Amino acid sequence: MKKNLTWIISGAVLVIISIILIIVLSTGTNDKKDSKLTSDTIEACSLFTEAEAKSTLGSAAQKGTESGPNSTKDIQASICSYNNGSTDPATFKTAAVIVRSPLSQKGANSNAAQFNKLQSSAKEVSGYGEKAYWSPVFGQLNILKDNNWITVYYGSLSPQGRTLGDAEKVAKQALGQ
Repeated sequence: MKKNLTWIISGAVLVIISIILIIVLSTGTNDKKDSKLTSDTIEACSLFTEAEAKSTLGSAAQKGTESGPNSTKDIQASICSYNNGSTDPATFKTAAVIVRSPLSQKGANSNAAQFNKLQSSAKEVSGYGEKAYWSPVFGQLNILKDNNWITVYYGSLSPQGRTLGDAEKVAKQALGQ
């Protein structure tokens, strides 16, 4: 029974992360790489390592989903997630970092545009990159840093069960703050 529950939880996390990756990649455009763009591409697992995940989730932390980098001509996206290894949905926690790096000026503009028209429920957050906001609807902290759109979440599978304070713990590790 516990193995089935673990598979169900792992499958749900994989589906959620796959949907996020599809959304992230679908908003890219298709132009040639802009050699004047100065930001480097970043892979999510280089920002949030297993050691950092264990310090957040506990020593039983295990790798969840690692995807990417996947690219269009304008955007490279990657996902890195870990979970606490619990088979109990009430105590299961996951931490993830999603990075959308621009490969062209259009990609950089697309990333920046996501921070110019916030949802009404979004809350601007300071101290992370050039711009940042918390989305309670998705339970995630969104950060614009050096043209990269970095999304961070930590907590339960339900976005409404996640908090800004918890996401900030992972964001500080990922950004070296």
